[in-house]
Amino acid sequence: LHPDDPMVYVQTDAPINPGNSGGPLLNARGEVVGINTAIYTDARQQGNIGIGFAVPINTVRELLPQLRGGKVTRGVIGVQVLPVPADALAEFGLKERRGALVAVVNPGGPAAKAGLEPGDVVVEFNGKAVRSRDDLVGMVTRTKPGTTVPLKVLRDKVEKRLDVTVDELNLEAE
Repeated sequence: LHPDDPMVYVQTDAPINPGNSGGPLLNARGEVVGINTAIYTDARQQGNIGIGFAVPINTVRELLPQLRGGKVTRGVIGVQVLPVPADALAEFGLKERRGALVAVVNPGGPAAKAGLEPGDVVVEFNGKAVRSRDDLVGMVTRTKPGTTVPLKVLRDKVEKRLDVTVDELNLEAE
């Protein structure tokens, strides 16, 4: 698991029964490696059939300061992004498959204000390389709202630098 990957779960065969979510997932040394979150069941059996999922402990650690404050905030820049198509690398000026292809820019949102356009490929966010669509999503959601960060994008095969101010994701609206 890469610590920056968003929405990653640890799959386990440890017994997690209905009602036991929220408990620790331990490794063989007794270290907490995750928080049990979900189980896979089938229509014939209500209990665990041997497949469970846990939120990685690094994700939990990242949220602890916010949880102590009583509110979790997530960043948003107002775009919809897609993976860069494997057969279109040359079209975007890429030598390898990396980055996130901007499909939609929400009018009036932070990305629109920064000058991001559909068709741009975001290759760097706040000085860190963007490996994939999911990589960018994770970086943005972990960024504190109100923070202005530099973006490096490829537009018409030319590298361009933009500054975007991250907004707060409205979790209730989502």
